[in-house]
Amino acid sequence: MKILRVVLVLSTICCVEVARAQHCAPVAVPTSAARRSASLSVEAATYRTERYAGSWQGVRPELGASQAGFSGRVWLPAYRLNRNGLEVAGLGDAGVEIRAIAWSAKEPSFALGPVVALTLPTGSAQHDLGMGHVMAMGGVFDSFNWKAWRLGTSVSLARALIRNGSGAPTHHHHGAGPIVEPMNQSEIGGEVLLGVEFSKHATVETTLSVAWPLAISGGERRGAFGFGPVFSIGSLGLRGKIEAPLVGDAFRLRGSLDAEWAF
Repeated sequence: MKILRVVLVLSTICCVEVARAQHCAPVAVPTSAARRSASLSVEAATYRTERYAGSWQGVRPELGASQAGFSGRVWLPAYRLNRNGLEVAGLGDAGVEIRAIAWSAKEPSFALGPVVALTLPTGSAQHDLGMGHVMAMGGVFDSFNWKAWRLGTSVSLARALIRNGSGAPTHHHHGAGPIVEPMNQSEIGGEVLLGVEFSKHATVETTLSVAWPLAISGGERRGAFGFGPVFSIGSLGLRGKIEAPLVGDAFRLRGSLDAEWAF
């Protein structure tokens, strides 16, 4: 969801999440306490897999709301993807996420709770823009703030909700997909965010995201490191991020820029 978290001077997860997730982020660490929010993420990336090489650009609008310790968000991305010189364009997979704060403290600030998410096959699997099936995710998140420091972590389990002709869950024998937001059809993922506030309006954040395939043949491990600044001006927040892979073929370099309006 996402053309340039690549503007280094203008980070966090994947999914405003992000992360935004967004590769498809395991579970985003919470970044806003706003009752309602609207955001737009743009991104660009270069990649190379066993079959294809090229680049993609994407845009992801998102709406969020929170009330009494519960929060939710929905999103629908769109991409332009270059595969070995041939271009395709279209929607990616839509998603919805709900989280709840089960326990919190104020001094220092701390929150812990469960989160569930679902992605829907609105993107074309044939053109590597979507998974081609529903993905369900569930996990836990926490966030900790102390003076100028911010720490957030999340762990989640993701599984494809598809079945074979006998009604039993299918066995998966391929790696992660699609190209734009790769996930294994069964995996466990984790994410860590560390930020430091330099002023009331400026923060620098680093992220580490990892994923391991579960009980599938040919699954792919993924890992990526991200860095970028976050600026806030009144109800408007800007987050830039540049991300590089540590493990896996998800991308070679990815940048993004998120703009969020809280109201």
